[in-house]
Amino acid sequence: MSIAHNQATRIPPRTLGIRLRDAREYAGLDQNALADALDVGRATISNYERGVTKPNRLQINAWAVTCDVDVEWLKTGRASRGDGPDGDGSAKQEYRISGVLTHIYAHSTHRAA
Repeated sequence: MSIAHNQATRIPPRTLGIRLRDAREYAGLDQNALADALDVGRATISNYERGVTKPNRLQINAWAVTCDVDVEWLKTGRASRGDGPDGDGSAKQEYRISGVLTHIYAHSTHRAA
């Protein structure tokens, strides 16, 4: 007895870890270079990509900006739906910049303490 299934409808899951790795490779960065850019250890990058630990929202935003990929795609696997009221990508860019600035501020206050 065989079970028929439609191969065209089967899509393997693209986990967050796989998208993180894809984004890093797309940017042409190795784990060490990305770790330096994000101010974390290489093992942290490896753990995120393997799904051992999950990055927080700020880390995902910084990863997206560093790798120049859409933050919504990185988080969910789906592209952003809107480009802002002017259709020029301003909303997405503003969101990405805001996330990076928040990340930088968090690191600067942490180091100052």
